[in-house]
Amino acid sequence: MIRLSILFGLLVLPAMAQDNIGFAAPSGNIACLIGTTFARCDLAVMTHQDFTKPPANCPLDFGAAFEIATDGAKAVALCYCDTVFAPDLPVLDYGQVMSIGGIHCTSEKTGMRCANSAGHGFQIAKARQSLFWARLTCLLDRRRIGDMVAATRSAASLDKMTSHIFKGLSWA
Repeated sequence: MIRLSILFGLLVLPAMAQDNIGFAAPSGNIACLIGTTFARCDLAVMTHQDFTKPPANCPLDFGAAFEIATDGAKAVALCYCDTVFAPDLPVLDYGQVMSIGGIHCTSEKTGMRCANSAGHGFQIAKARQSLFWARLTCLLDRRRIGDMVAATRSAASLDKMTSHIFKGLSWA
């Protein structure tokens, strides 16, 4: 019975591995693994490290591996003890995009940028690493806001009110 379960496990593992694709930046300094639920990229060398303080529960390496999930979650700097670097990874040329499962990674001369469909992601290079998230977007239904404003207020007052409400917000 044990032999059968081991054999079954060996048959399933290659199928799971095929759901993930590994690739490297042309520089060879960044390697990534992208699958149907995540993308992870690792840096081999950094001239500057932006993520230097690991979380308290991280006794491992930190600051050179980044991951984003397809579920809309924000990107994270990983606490890790492994790597996605592997011999003979195919190269994702500058300007090319690898997309799987709602995540896309773009190879740029300035590094690798990966994002999910919610707009969250990371951008990494040997000189800079950053996490980003979708900026606030707001659509105003002027009629609905107008319904909330007393009928005696003019359209000019409505414009003044909405500009006051959103004063100080920057729009992407």
